[in-house]
Amino acid sequence: MLFSKMTSIPTLNPDENPEPPKKKRRETVSKPRAPARPYKRLDAAVLESRLKELNKKLAVMRSKVILLEDRLEGHDNEATLRQAEI
Repeated sequence: MLFSKMTSIPTLNPDENPEPPKKKRRETVSKPRAPARPYKRLDAAVLESRLKELNKKLAVMRSKVILLEDRLEGHDNEATLRQAEI
């Protein structure tokens, strides 16, 4: 006979798990991560000049916002007056 030995497929019991057990998470609590400092290596003089430049730009943008709010208020007033006329 050519196939005298029959190989059997091992059956798994429901209690046996073929996968290894998962690693448990660490029980100890680690310190929270410090915030990122992307400009840490920047030269102090460059940092100061950038701060001044950005503060100037911020002031200009705030002024522009105020002017735009005034213009918007004027347009809103005109729109309400036109609605009142109808």
